[in-house]
Amino acid sequence: MSTGHLGVSLRTNEPVLDPLLARVPATLALAVAALALAITVALPPLGMAGAIIGEASLSFLGLGVQPPTPSWGSMRNGGRVHLLDAPHLTVFSGLAIALVVLGFTSSGDGLRELVD
Repeated sequence: MSTGHLGVSLRTNEPVLDPLLARVPATLALAVAALALAITVALPPLGMAGAIIGEASLSFLGLGVQPPTPSWGSMRNGGRVHLLDAPHLTVFSGLAIALVVLGFTSSGDGLRELVD
């Protein structure tokens, strides 16, 4: 009696190398490596976008870098008091944050699609 689908012969107790069963570990390793590569490539740009949003938020609240060092969040906070007479101080720093974060997010998505 032989059970080829299990990969072991009961008569001789020796492993039978079924071609489908022999390819499973290599196929599984390739699939895991492809998923790990996609995650590894896509994660740094998304992390950078999150770091920019976090730094700008903390600087806007006054908890970020100190005033001699320029920061988009502190620029938005400084332009807040002049919002009616000089709206460009707040608008352009907000657009810069949005465009840079959008760029990092799009590059992360594009790299993930390229790897997939």
